[in-house]
Parts: sequence; C-alpha cells; structure tokens
Amino acid sequence: MSIFTRISKDGVIVSTVNGRRKLVKKAEDFVKHYLSYEILGLFDVVRALVKISTVDRRLTQVLESSLGSKHPLTILSKIVKDSGDSVTKILNKIDNVERDVVNKVLNDVECGETILIHGVSSTKLLKHLIGKNVKFILPEYRPSLIQAKVIAKYLVNNGAEVTIVSDNMPAYIMWEGRVSKFISEGLMLSNNILCRSGVLTYSISAHHTNVDTIIFCLKVNGIKYTLQEVPLRQDENVKVLNGLRIAPVNINALMVDLDNIPRKYIAKLHYTVLL
Repeated sequence: MSIFTRISKDGVIVSTVNGRRKLVKKAEDFVKHYLSYEILGLFDVVRALVKISTVDRRLTQVLESSLGSKHPLTILSKIVKDSGDSVTKILNKIDNVERDVVNKVLNDVECGETILIHGVSSTKLLKHLIGKNVKFILPEYRPSLIQAKVIAKYLVNNGAEVTIVSDNMPAYIMWEGRVSKFISEGLMLSNNILCRSGVLTYSISAHHTNVDTIIFCLKVNGIKYTLQEVPLRQDENVKVLNGLRIAPVNINALMVDLDNIPRKYIAKLHYTVLL
C-alpha cells in the first residue's frame, strides 16, 4: 500500500490534508479525495476504485457525472465491473504488479544516487530506495503540497536524506546535474502512459538535461485515451500556497488531474498487465 491509503473491510481509509484518517465509502468522497490528491499514487487510485465499486454501486455513474464519460477512471470502473473478478483477486493482482515493477525500478537505481520523485506513494518502493541510501528531492507541486511534506516526513523518519523544493525548481536542479533519475508512478492504458499532474513537465525537463525518467505502471488494456479527454478544471487548491491564499477569489485557476506522457520522454518504462 502507501503512506496515504489503506483498504479496509468497509471501504478505503484515506489520510486527509489535516492529518486525520477518514473512512471513505461513498463514490462522491472517492472523487473528492482523488481530485485533492489525498489518494496520490495511481496504484492506490485503482485500488480505491476497485474497493469503492463494491461498497457503492453508483461509482460509475458518479464518475461519469463528475469526471466525464471519457475520463480513464470512468472507463476503468466499467472494465472492473465487467471483469467478473472478485475484489480480493484484483487487489492481490495489484499487489503482485507493484512488487514486480518495483523490483525492476530498484535494478535501475544505484546506491547513493540522488533522485527526484513525484506522484509516488508506494512504501514498497520508498523503503527499498532508503535501503540503497538514495537521496531524495521532492517538489511541492500544487495542489499536492501536503503530500510532499508527508512523504518527506516518512522518508526522514526512516533515515533518508530529503530536500523539498518549490515546484519550479526541478528543471534547474536537473540542469545543474544534482539529480540522476526522475521516478514516478503511473497507469498504462493500452499504450498511453498516465501520471499525476506535474510529471509531464518534469519528464520533459529530464529529457533535455539527460536525466533518466523511470515510470512504473499498472497496465489495463482496452481503453483508448487522449489528453483532451481529461479536461482542465477549476481548482481552488491552485490559489493556495502552504495554507495562504495567493490569488484573488474571482480569478480562474485551472488544473488537470492526469498527464499523458509521450513515450519519447521516458527512458525506462516498467509495467505488468492488470486487466
């Protein structure tokens, strides 16, 4: 699992931005926590989607009305529903995929390297990277500011060396040669690689500064996807920095929840088919 999310018998336990844990059982709450990045890594997003689909039968309908009929999560919920597999079986498959791809990522990382991570909340990966004495750099990328702090605290408490930077810094530190790898967590739909917002920017910077971008993915077949099918949406979190409002109330603040990463920006891609 991850730092933020845990599957329980009754639903999904999510760590909220104020540090509390909340049991999520309703489809609307799943969407809210997904869009606020309180369910961060895409492995956990899929885990939560699978679990919520059994405790709230309205999930597909709610996803369609909230995110749109062509959004990858809406289509994925239909595939999960039609798969015929039990929740336990799918969740076990996700664990197996994560174990497989994390081992591949670890083979790509040398002991003592300095890496940038974004959109990653897999404790499986983080624990093993700490064991390799990896030094971590985390960007505070809105709207996921609190997540960078929570991950940093987890890493430091487990003996890692961590630096948090503002979200405009990764390109600069890559250009300076301070970072050797950029790692993120994704969802592969047919041949499209989706990651959390911000990964596209950092992978482009990595590509142009000879830093390897490594993405590990769950792969789901049968979903066609384009970037235009995940719309830009108004997001109040973009107007706030460290709890302080930094933009006028009436100004537009746009955010996209998923990035589509062109293959040319990815040095190494590790995936295993889930469905």
